[in-house]
Amino acid sequence: MTAKHDASTLFLLTNAHVFLRMQRFIGKMAADAKKEDAPSVTYRDALRHLERTYPDVPPKERQLYQSLLYQYFGTPAGTDGDTKLALPVVAPVPVRATRAELRFLRRLLEEPSLGFLLDDALREKLLRALDAAGIPKGGDDAFFQTNAVRPEDADGAPGATLRALWTALTQQKKLTYACRDAGGKVHQQATAVAPVRLQYDVASGRFRLIVWDAQKEQAVWRDVRRLERVRVTDKPFDAEAIRAAFDAFLRRERRRVRLTLRDLPEKNALVRFYARFERYDKTAVMRADGTYDVVIDYYTFDEHDIVAGILSLGPCLLVEGPARLRAAVIDRLSEALAHQAPLDA
Repeated sequence: MTAKHDASTLFLLTNAHVFLRMQRFIGKMAADAKKEDAPSVTYRDALRHLERTYPDVPPKERQLYQSLLYQYFGTPAGTDGDTKLALPVVAPVPVRATRAELRFLRRLLEEPSLGFLLDDALREKLLRALDAAGIPKGGDDAFFQTNAVRPEDADGAPGATLRALWTALTQQKKLTYACRDAGGKVHQQATAVAPVRLQYDVASGRFRLIVWDAQKEQAVWRDVRRLERVRVTDKPFDAEAIRAAFDAFLRRERRRVRLTLRDLPEKNALVRFYARFERYDKTAVMRADGTYDVVIDYYTFDEHDIVAGILSLGPCLLVEGPARLRAAVIDRLSEALAHQAPLDA
């Protein structure tokens, strides 16, 4: 893998949902085999392990895992169920953090304004572990500059915004805030709202706050960098009820798009695809002709971003369905072309 993909691609692949699931599954199968003193298992044993480890895997995804099993053990597709498979490992495979993730963790632990996130004993324990791993002190402030996680609110206190959000979440209290739009105009939230999650978006490298709008019965995403005058009220909210409403909202808004990805080397298509759609659940299965059958799961409120991502890869992606999303891609492209200056004859 390292010979074929550069470090950034390897990070994307090894942090992908399917890869991590397979890694945990292979590790568990090896650990069980070690307990039973069995240096090898049959392919049928491997499938049984797969069903026991992930009983809720949908049929389409299960086919993908079976295909990965063939590849992992270097066996041809259609292997007989009783064929012995030599286990390449005799212990669980750990999911290891990258050095970039460890540097980020260190910088987070060293930031005084974020001290409310962990108690002192746990922070010191983690810092000692990072010392042992050779992660240097200090480090790059780029993360904090990108996220502006130390915005100054009305009282000028650094870290006050994140501290207020954390307090509202942990104490289950509603909050009020003002939000600055793209044009710089500040809008005050009319009523106190319940926070649902504080989310870190890997794709954009920024924090987002998710709040529940009870009047519209929908979730609202806010960029933390645009929040001002965040205040925690004394109004409690029912966390279980809000969570149930939020989960129901996500189920209603869940959508899926199927694509054909052509890995054109001159356009670096595969790397660009994983980088662009990193934050979405997805599967990609190579076909016999070298193209990839890609499925991306997303929510309706992400559709604008999905369309933009598809267009950004140009001829490398073909929308197979649904027809409604294909039409949205065509409409967006037609709108962009309408603004293009005509070419000289």
